Amino acid sequence: MKIAVKPKTEATEQLNIRIPASLRQSVDRVRALADEVGVDYHATLVAMVAQFNTELEAELLRIKNKDRGASNSASTSVPTPTDESISLEGHSNGKKINHG
Repeated sequence: MKIAVKPKTEATEQLNIRIPASLRQSVDRVRALADEVGVDYHATLVAMVAQFNTELEAELLRIKNKDRGASNSASTSVPTPTDESISLEGHSNGKKINHG
């Protein structure tokens, strides 16, 4: 018998956010589609939240450092997100999904 040993996973916590009803409907539709094609929707979402958080932190630090160097800067606006193609990898079934 061959035994597949797996490492412990990091403890998880729950984060509740409020989203518009239309986005919730879209999430439910995409989650069902992900189930149909064998993709782990939640793992993909968590990976994207981690990527978003890393990129937002870098941008906020850039803004903070820029403001620190400016004399009496009123405010700095964060650019509006654009609709970019997002490639999601690392699913248990090895599929690569391109959104966009």
